[in-house]
Amino acid sequence: MKIVAFFGSIYGSYLFRSLKAASLDDLNLVAFNGHRALTQPDKVDLALKEADLLFIYEAGEGFSSILAETLMSWPEAIPFVRLGHDAADFGGNVSPLVLAKANLYLTEGGPENGPNFWRFLVALASGSPEKAPSPQKLPRVALWHPAAPRPYYQN
Repeated sequence: MKIVAFFGSIYGSYLFRSLKAASLDDLNLVAFNGHRALTQPDKVDLALKEADLLFIYEAGEGFSSILAETLMSWPEAIPFVRLGHDAADFGGNVSPLVLAKANLYLTEGGPENGPNFWRFLVALASGSPEKAPSPQKLPRVALWHPAAPRPYYQN
């Protein structure tokens, strides 16, 4: 399974830590930041030709404009998920419900939602997104650190 992803530094460290925590041995992630996408177009083209799923997180990097020609001819059979800070950045060739669910993993955050985000994308690429765990709604007031054994929630 190969996911090609474009995202900047805003979610970068969280997404990479979450991928490691998901323990998805069969997942090959090829990730590009804005600079790499612009300076290594041959690597971008090669990765996209082999992708089982395309994920873009727009946060001002302009990935959609960098990939404009590719996105116009993106095959319907290969899922494409585009999220961002603003719902206006949402798009792709999946349903609005799929986009909303994918976004919930990221906006809710926490120790389980990050790894489950990647499990969801793998399940989506496999054609069975319903098999992925649902995003966990977290309280708005809590203390959490990646090294902590569990979050602390205020009662």
